[in-house]
Amino acid sequence: MFLRVENINYSYNKESILENINFSLEKGEVLFIIGPNGSGKTTLVKIILGIIKPDTGRVMINNLELSKANIKIGYLPQVTTHESINQKKIKLPVYEVIEQGIYKKLNRKEKSGLIEHIARRLDIIEILYKNFNMLSGGQKQKVLLARAIIDNPDLLILDEPNTGLDYTSQTSTFNLIEELKSKGITTIIITHDISLIPQNSAKIACLYKKIHIHERPESLLECPIIGSSIDKGMEFILHGSGKPHRILEKH
Repeated sequence: MFLRVENINYSYNKESILENINFSLEKGEVLFIIGPNGSGKTTLVKIILGIIKPDTGRVMINNLELSKANIKIGYLPQVTTHESINQKKIKLPVYEVIEQGIYKKLNRKEKSGLIEHIARRLDIIEILYKNFNMLSGGQKQKVLLARAIIDNPDLLILDEPNTGLDYTSQTSTFNLIEELKSKGITTIIITHDISLIPQNSAKIACLYKKIHIHERPESLLECPIIGSSIDKGMEFILHGSGKPHRILEKH
């Protein structure tokens, strides 16, 4: 097992945020995390990254504690919440922002070729030498995604990767995630748009304090509360006493 999240509990200001979180992922698996605002999604991925320390529990990678695991991790934070982005502290050209994601030793020519390749793949080649601060929200999102994936990380965590992107770019992003899966990259994605989740190749975690794993997207239909709303193209899912979250039919 590549990644194991074991018995994670976390509270903030005496309020329980995460309760008894357990799940595991094999190498190359993709997990989509959905849930209402304030359900603990970003907190959970920050615990997996080691940014936040849980009250109890641990994250294991290749049977080692996170701090001892010698792996590469790519991380795309939310553009709307990432402090250094909101406060415009990244005063670098796009090229140098993407370059930050390269850990392996490369000569200048190799590094330049790698950066240009990923820039073309994400359709940001024309802004490669612009200042990051001058970009639109969608462009920043693509640049930070490029930085997260450029060095083929072992674990990739994407927090709302479609923020600020048009539908074409959103679809392209998820197609790219499918490509990364074929390379054996284990990926965790927070998203609110279930219509873009691949039908046959990903797990879905419904999260509101507690986590409920669905091994396939269609198994969402087995959740406790659906009722006659299926006929209306809308499902409400409720796990225990948690907040219901809504899933809209793809259109």
